[in-house]
Amino acid sequence: MVAPLVWFVAFFCLRHGFKLLSPVWRVIQESWGIKKRIRNYQFAAQKLFQLQEVLASGLVPETHEWQQLETLPAPWNHISYRSVLELRDQGAPVLPTLKRVRAALEEQIELMQESQARSAQAWSQAILGVILVPVFAFVLYGLLPEIQDSAIVFFSVSGLALFLTGLAVIWISLMIDQARYGGVKRDHQSWYGSTLASMERLWALIQIGFPPDLAWKSMIDELVKTDAPLAQTWGSSVWSSEIISHQQTAQTEFERMMVLLGQEMKKSIQVSLIEGRGCLERMESIHRSFLTEYRLKLLRQLNLLPNRCLKPLFIFLFPAMFLILFTGLGLSVSHLGISG
Repeated sequence: MVAPLVWFVAFFCLRHGFKLLSPVWRVIQESWGIKKRIRNYQFAAQKLFQLQEVLASGLVPETHEWQQLETLPAPWNHISYRSVLELRDQGAPVLPTLKRVRAALEEQIELMQESQARSAQAWSQAILGVILVPVFAFVLYGLLPEIQDSAIVFFSVSGLALFLTGLAVIWISLMIDQARYGGVKRDHQSWYGSTLASMERLWALIQIGFPPDLAWKSMIDELVKTDAPLAQTWGSSVWSSEIISHQQTAQTEFERMMVLLGQEMKKSIQVSLIEGRGCLERMESIHRSFLTEYRLKLLRQLNLLPNRCLKPLFIFLFPAMFLILFTGLGLSVSHLGISG
């Protein structure tokens, strides 16, 4: 009767332990995948630059050169391809759109590289803590022969110290995940790329002759297919006000910034429709301000990440080291007392 209960408790603890370690696995997977994403974005930016050079030289790109836009990373592939072809077919300038898309890709590349560098520094601190605890335990075990008579007690305490270090690693992993995306929850981490791509699509529709309000609705209809939560947050009508409630319920500062961007764009369209003026310059100014603010705040979080990761080390790693040290000294002194 006792054995099944023990196995049930052990299975429950193991399952709960793997659940606690999920942030660690997620950070490891993203650390491995971010290099591939950076290479894909760099290759896409190079393709755009080549197409841009062909157009700037006065030549007409071949069909396969236009189709290369479909190989860009999502969500840029579908939006960029449709926007550029529609601009070309309507006789509108294509180069400004290509320049903005390439600048947006390079901006994402720079942020990912900065995130990778800062995350690697914080992650190395966590790995160092995991290595340091067992190494210190074995060194102390070799330097104090008296501990060998109580090896079970000593290594049990060392296991507890290693468990405390594991808690520090989990905490650091959560901090890394939050710093990379500004604390945006996982379901909304695609919002930044979708925001940049959607603005390009909106401007392309306006340039080919769509009224701004209809361009906004068409852009939202396309955004629903790739990022429905963001589309629902912004709303399909420029005259709707539900975006205010979404802004108030946004959980993080970065989510509020992206929600507020949609609100400011809709206000710009409203003013242009009422006054009968163009809205592209005002919208581009709002967009540039958003990019600058987003970049500065995210870089500030990434720069503070290594220092913030010292807190889990002070709370868990240092007590774990002292626990091993005092346990070893205590067992050594007690053994000497018994021998004397």
